Amino acid sequence: MSNEETVVYSPPCPNPGVTQFRMLHYLSLLRDWVEERRDWANHEAASRDIPMAMPIDLPKVRDFEFYKNVSIGSVIMTYNGMVQLRQYYDTLFSQHEGERTWGSEVAIRGQLACVFRGYRILTEAFLLPEQIEFQVAKQQQFIRQTRHNMLRQLGASEDFIQNLDGDEDSGLDFDSLFNGEQPSGPE
Repeated sequence: MSNEETVVYSPPCPNPGVTQFRMLHYLSLLRDWVEERRDWANHEAASRDIPMAMPIDLPKVRDFEFYKNVSIGSVIMTYNGMVQLRQYYDTLFSQHEGERTWGSEVAIRGQLACVFRGYRILTEAFLLPEQIEFQVAKQQQFIRQTRHNMLRQLGASEDFIQNLDGDEDSGLDFDSLFNGEQPSGPE
């Protein structure tokens, strides 16, 4: 055991009263935090065969004139992402506070997840509304496809699967599909 102390710097976390203008400052701090750990994270991920790598060029923190055009939804997602990142990092650190356990496999993987999550927050922080709509549409398509595949594996009929994406009033009686009988009314 060495006499050196392990120095840990938590990711920045905006306070609840942060303004959109101050969020730019926190995004700059997050970019610095990720940049300081990028090479370490890429090396550790590669040595563990974790298929993640951050490019050399991190997303630039834009000026406020640009950031004013970013949707409120994106700003909220960025704020929530930074708060969740900090909460996860603080929990990880409290669970692995000692020098021996902070370097453990579990703690290193947790630290990697934090650095890569910080990178992801930066890449999504400056999306314009149409870019967010495109990403949401892609995510919904992925979820729909995953749901369809799962239902096929469970033996659901193609009619049932196709009707999931139709009108809410598709005429399907879900109670009879899942329970095999008609629901009885109040007695």
